[in-house]
Amino acid sequence: MSGAAVFSGGHLVAVVSRHHRSEGTGRIAAGRIDRWAETLKGDELAELSDLLSYDLAALSATCPPDLPDLVQEIYRAQLADIAPELLDERDSELADIVSFCGGMEPYRWLQGRPWAGKTALAAWFALHPPRGVVPVWFFITARYAGQSDSDAYAAAVVDQLAVIAGREPAMTGSPAARDGERRLLLKQAAERVARDGGTLLLVVDGLDEDQSLLPGGSGTSIASLLPERLPPNVRVLVTSRPSPGIPPDVGGGHPLRRCPVVELATSGAARHTEHEAKFDLRRALDGDRLERDVVGLLTAARGTLRVDDLRELTGRRHSELSRKLDSVFGRILRLRGGGFDSSADMDVTMYTTSRGYLFAHETLLAAAQDEFGPDIEEYRSRLRAWAETYERRGWPDETPPYLLQPYGRLVALDQDAPRAVALAVDPRRGDRLREATGSDAACLAEIAAARETVRRTAPDDLGALAALAAVEDLVARRNEYLHPDIPAVHARLGRVRQAIGLARSVFDPRSRARALLAVARVLAEAGDRRAVGLAEEGMRLAEEAGARRPSVVWEARGLRAVVLALAGRGEEALRVLPASDRRPPPVKEFVEALVMTATALGSTPGAAELLRLAEESAERIEFLPHRVRVMVGIAEAWSACGCTEDAARLLHAVTGLARDDTDNFGSLAAVVAEALRETHPREAAQLLSLAVAKLDKGALAPWKGARFGVVWGLVPFGVGWGRKVTYGDVCALVAMGRTAEVQRLMESEDPSGDLEAQMFAWSFVAEGWARRGAATEAWSALEFLTAARHLYGDDGSFRRVAQRLAEAGAAERLEAALTTLAYPSSRGMSWWDAAEGLAVLADHFAVDDPQRSLGLVHRAEHGHGLGTGPVLRIVQEHLAALAGALATVGRPDEADRLLATISAPGADAWGHAVVSMAVSRSDPDRARRLARRAVELSFTGGEYVSPWARTAAVQALGWAGAADAVEQVLSKEEARVRPYDHVLARVEAAAGLWVWDRNMAGHLLDEVLLHVRGDDARLYAHLLVAIGPHDGECSARVRQLLETREFRDVRFQRSTDVLLSLMTAVTDPAAARCRLDAMASQADGRPWPDTSSQGGAALAYAALGDDDTARTLARGGAWPEQRAEVFAHLAAYAALLPCDRVPVPINAESPNGAPLARRMATLLLPPPSGPDLRRARAFLAEALTQDGWHHAAPVLAAIDSGAVLRLGNAVFANLRPGD
Repeated sequence: MSGAAVFSGGHLVAVVSRHHRSEGTGRIAAGRIDRWAETLKGDELAELSDLLSYDLAALSATCPPDLPDLVQEIYRAQLADIAPELLDERDSELADIVSFCGGMEPYRWLQGRPWAGKTALAAWFALHPPRGVVPVWFFITARYAGQSDSDAYAAAVVDQLAVIAGREPAMTGSPAARDGERRLLLKQAAERVARDGGTLLLVVDGLDEDQSLLPGGSGTSIASLLPERLPPNVRVLVTSRPSPGIPPDVGGGHPLRRCPVVELATSGAARHTEHEAKFDLRRALDGDRLERDVVGLLTAARGTLRVDDLRELTGRRHSELSRKLDSVFGRILRLRGGGFDSSADMDVTMYTTSRGYLFAHETLLAAAQDEFGPDIEEYRSRLRAWAETYERRGWPDETPPYLLQPYGRLVALDQDAPRAVALAVDPRRGDRLREATGSDAACLAEIAAARETVRRTAPDDLGALAALAAVEDLVARRNEYLHPDIPAVHARLGRVRQAIGLARSVFDPRSRARALLAVARVLAEAGDRRAVGLAEEGMRLAEEAGARRPSVVWEARGLRAVVLALAGRGEEALRVLPASDRRPPPVKEFVEALVMTATALGSTPGAAELLRLAEESAERIEFLPHRVRVMVGIAEAWSACGCTEDAARLLHAVTGLARDDTDNFGSLAAVVAEALRETHPREAAQLLSLAVAKLDKGALAPWKGARFGVVWGLVPFGVGWGRKVTYGDVCALVAMGRTAEVQRLMESEDPSGDLEAQMFAWSFVAEGWARRGAATEAWSALEFLTAARHLYGDDGSFRRVAQRLAEAGAAERLEAALTTLAYPSSRGMSWWDAAEGLAVLADHFAVDDPQRSLGLVHRAEHGHGLGTGPVLRIVQEHLAALAGALATVGRPDEADRLLATISAPGADAWGHAVVSMAVSRSDPDRARRLARRAVELSFTGGEYVSPWARTAAVQALGWAGAADAVEQVLSKEEARVRPYDHVLARVEAAAGLWVWDRNMAGHLLDEVLLHVRGDDARLYAHLLVAIGPHDGECSARVRQLLETREFRDVRFQRSTDVLLSLMTAVTDPAAARCRLDAMASQADGRPWPDTSSQGGAALAYAALGDDDTARTLARGGAWPEQRAEVFAHLAAYAALLPCDRVPVPINAESPNGAPLARRMATLLLPPPSGPDLRRARAFLAEALTQDGWHHAAPVLAAIDSGAVLRLGNAVFANLRPGD
């Protein structure tokens, strides 16, 4: 099919470019003729226009409007199920609605008694709108559990508005953000409709059936979400029964309270239908057992049941049920849905696409509920037993669709919190949902629904909240190895929905932004109107996640601008790249953004302006090899935009730099030659000859960077000059094809030199191997870049090497190399790097060999071995915290089981230390054994172990009473421990030794007091909380030091001020409050001036009795885990947990200051009435989140042992290798 012509209205409009097999036989992709004018170079466009005798830039629009998106098709299919085939006796009402759409009133409310025909009228009008009216609809139905509250309304409206606005809806997290997104989409959709002079009509049917304000509902009525201020061309049509009227959460000034209400008379057809339906319902309820059972089951299910479902639930034969449903009895039911597609591209709301039966009208459901009354419990029990049969079988492949999604939501809406939690934390159910839907979205949604049910019905059930939080963490981390380049390949293969879903599933927010923007770019290249919205979503995420990484933000800006340019919104693209930020943008990313956008804009004045700015900015790139490569890229962009003179001018400047013998790199000629190899082969050959001539002459440039330090005569290059080799020489030799010799020389280089130059040279070596098709050697050379990438970021080397290998025909060799290497490699290369290479290969074959591409991208997505290897490092740290909690509540054997799953260096040592401290009083022998194992894991072996894990190991020895071992370790390992950590280890070990050997504890502390120096108040605070509970005299000395010493280290100034405020509060609470308020006044609109002391400030306010401010500061944390950690420490303070018996955190001193501030507050300002468990549990409920449950576990162990056991059971059930 490729190359076939596509006609519309008698005009040639496109040429077939590819067929995405995954989309079936009825769909192909074509390149639009009008886009040629945007993508061809100036001379190419002129030549084609001459051949066609037509100016391509002046083409008129002949294509029909775009077909509705799949989302819109789904909603129209639902609407077609609701609307009657013919609408009788409603001509005047239809004419009235048409007039309303063209009038000035923003709202119209149709009211009528049950069976008046409200839904039929609204659905028919929405399905057959007059020209110029674009409808968006939501039909509330209490009989369908997933379509009766404000959450469902918002989701449906956002989906439809996004299609009209031409962008994907943003996946925002907070309720405020979701509300803002819905309002923004309404505005954007209205603007899009207004361009054609149209009216956007929002239809909401059945306001009286809204379940939002009922127990288990979403908590906000649908009516309250209807917009108060509408864009000029938007109208809202609502329908309902006369009662119950307007919900109480609708504002007094809302238009709904004063809009015209039209009483809808019951039509003859509706009266006839109602009479027949109610008569048939009564006959069914009084009829045979099968009819009553079907009605009862549909009433209890409040959703769609298939014939096979009814067969299992009633025990009747399929044929008997089919005859019954096709008889007069079936008139009270209707068939809903259009089949079930189990492919990877199916919509995750699979229930809406399954075909089954439900009541024909909401009134029938209500009547059936009234008729059954308490007897409906029989059928609910039957549904539960039915679900439990599949649950016992592990939710097999043949699990009915009803039981996979709507059943879980129904359980939550019925406020059955125990059952909702059990379903949500069931690992086999989660796996089945993932297999059925292609993602974890359904599973995570079920967890979220269960959590909301618990918070509404049993907010003090910390065990349920803890189990849900931990399982949510484990499920979400299934995507931690999903590389952000993978989704874009799916998009290029035409698997757009899977691409978008995967992009939103990428675990790290910065990588997620990159994935979204990459998918958006692919869609923009294909003319998909969803691209712009997806790019905006990625941009917002990049700005949130990359607040401290300008390079991340500017890379995202560049991609967003490219998408806008490809979408024909050039002026907006130019506005994305401002040059007047308060601080200069990172020059490399800024220039790349300018060049990409200019290329996408094509031959326009705006593109030329961007390229001139790019040239000016490139002069600020200090590393010459990067600068010349960037300048070559700018020259190519000038050429692509039809500005050949500018391209030639810039290339002349680049070659001039290459011929300059005074450059700092040693020889730029080879670098420029390589950059020009494909586009300007003649100039490249001349520059390569120049580079070779420099080697032959032995010319030694006055280079000030790192050199190899190897004498030429000792290296088998055959040149024989007794001078040192520069990195520029390396590039020249690679260009000559002498890659193997160069690699041997590079491997002998002292790695302490110029790291950026080394990184560039190794990249050059890897690309040299790649041009020769040597996959193993090329990837091996890239290993030497791993460390430098962490410092300088991704320079694109891995992508370039993989692309060159694919172009050299070495794709199979690269795939074999990537999938046979052991990860992590000796030089730190991980599966993440391999996945990037596989994704590049998949992208390379996407057009010409989509099946091969699909296989490669599948391997990139799933080849990391999760499920067979050890659990992720970060999960191991969380498990270590849980192990300590289990040991605290008297389950040391279960703690040991968890420790056995932990193998990551540092996490294993810290876990043993935490468990040791937990059992130090109940089982001293076990405590000493675990503590010694912690020390062994900390100080033996070649793996890096964090200093805090080592400090915790020494601390555990102290609490286990191993005084001799403490002194031995501190003396033996002093050289391997930083001074600060050495002092901290002494302090924390002394706190534990106090009950075992007071003299030894005093000796350790005396040593600290004799030698402690410096401006870090935190060390004195640690000393105070360790000594305070045991030695009043020594504690007083430390307090005096804290009060009198001047701490001038600006890095910790606010943290120090918070700690000193706690000291002041002991004698003068008002002064302490003033001091804290003065710091808060410097926040400039934020909750607190900096995140490093924000958690400590929350604890200080809590100690002063101001829980409201404490909560505000805790909720205003910079990231979710930080917020949870602060709430956990607030709970620990309220519960009056000991201040000395606190394991040293596995990571650095908490970046929010909460742990140390909590310990000081407990010592100096304990709650006056003693432990306040109610207050502590309220704080802890906010800490039990996906990101922070492990911070809450130790506090949970102190106040609710049963909750810890439930948490442990859930984790053990869901914990599998790789989670």
